[in-house]
Amino acid sequence: MSTKSSEPFTDLLITAKNIQYFSEIDLGQLNDLPTKRVDLVALSIRMDAAFTSLCDSVLEVIVRTHNDLPPDVVKTELSDLALNFIGRYGALAFLSTSVVELLWNAQRPNVSKGPRLLSEVGQKLFIFAKSARGLRPKKTVDITFKLCKPAFLAELDRLSRELGRSESAEPWADQVLGLVRMGGYPMLKVNLTLLEQFLRCPLTNPDLHAKNAVSADLLAEYGIGKVLGEAREPSMTPDWFFYTWIAWTTNKRRTTVRREIQTAETKLQMQINTLLRVTKNR
Repeated sequence: MSTKSSEPFTDLLITAKNIQYFSEIDLGQLNDLPTKRVDLVALSIRMDAAFTSLCDSVLEVIVRTHNDLPPDVVKTELSDLALNFIGRYGALAFLSTSVVELLWNAQRPNVSKGPRLLSEVGQKLFIFAKSARGLRPKKTVDITFKLCKPAFLAELDRLSRELGRSESAEPWADQVLGLVRMGGYPMLKVNLTLLEQFLRCPLTNPDLHAKNAVSADLLAEYGIGKVLGEAREPSMTPDWFFYTWIAWTTNKRRTTVRREIQTAETKLQMQINTLLRVTKNR
């Protein structure tokens, strides 16, 4: 990366092509940071847009039952989102200026909860690093998964029907990955590395009593049934494929993940109520 102070640089140099590339790339395949300054800024824009969109979606959920929240309560909730964002993306999360802004005050000497928050940042980075080494620590299942679930289910449902119409003799797992690579499934494609790791895992999944690849077989059976207009057994609905995948990703049991996702919004509202009571009693 150039450090010449005379190098001209404005946002106008960040072409739409750069931003689009980093909005579509699977971050699991990003082994090294971009070397060009303009690409690094484009990646930063992508990360900040992702986090901002998440925060906006969560705030929409909150205001359904709570209006005019105190700034401290909102900041606490957004800080929790930032921590989990760091847990998912590691150091890449700090390319989001919004994440940095939320954590900035924590380093000030007069912020009582600052050291604790920064300690939690360190824990999230540690978990991310362990996960990258294949040690599979347990990860947080927060409201992010609930917010993303409808988009994933819509794509998995379409994917299952495309599998149901397939005449290929390839293993179903290979067909799943091939179809996602071809396009038409944006949510799955930007998570393709994680999906491939899931389907290629050689270990037995305790929820399936088989390797993860059987999930693709069962999803295909579901799709075949939909195409033929008949129930197929055994099969796996898009819902259960999603829960199985996330359970493997977070190193939790499938029923646990299902419960945590289904109750995520309720837990969020309960947490808001607790923060409001604490704020009111100060």
